[in-house]
Amino acid sequence: FHYSLELNESYSGLRYDAVISGIPLDKLPTHKDRLPEILKTVPGKLFIKWHPMRSISLMGLRSHIEKAKLLGIAPDLIIIDYADLLKYTGTSDKEENILKSLYEDLKGFAGELQTPVWTVSQANREGLDSDVLEANKISAAYSKIFPADFVASLSRKRQDKISNTARIHIIKNRFGADG
Repeated sequence: FHYSLELNESYSGLRYDAVISGIPLDKLPTHKDRLPEILKTVPGKLFIKWHPMRSISLMGLRSHIEKAKLLGIAPDLIIIDYADLLKYTGTSDKEENILKSLYEDLKGFAGELQTPVWTVSQANREGLDSDVLEANKISAAYSKIFPADFVASLSRKRQDKISNTARIHIIKNRFGADG
């Protein structure tokens, strides 16, 4: 399941189609006939659901997943794009406490569902000029890192964009090596 709190279902779906097919996003309309055949080769199903920013909480996502399970559809993976934009239902008004709580709740949510949950965050301004994005370059609250089992950074400087490359750094890994 892919829950987007930014991009609508159609645009998110087009991005998946482009990545899976290898067809650039802007060229998809000219390859409509090839796309269904390519997508048939990919096992599983993808469900994309959009919600406006801060309009749904983890409780709302849990409710959606429980309804899907009643219909015989259980997720193998839950992607939340992105958790910082979930609705907060606690009492704190400090951003760091809010995000810390959201990410702790997210870890519990994944554990209860026995399903991996992936989310993304952004780098802070210092991260813009960094060759390697470390944990201290995460936006808004360093405490988002604490409950996570695995954290990786992905960055692209100007030269990376030109050469179609990226930089990946394993920030945290409870199950193996990091760095």
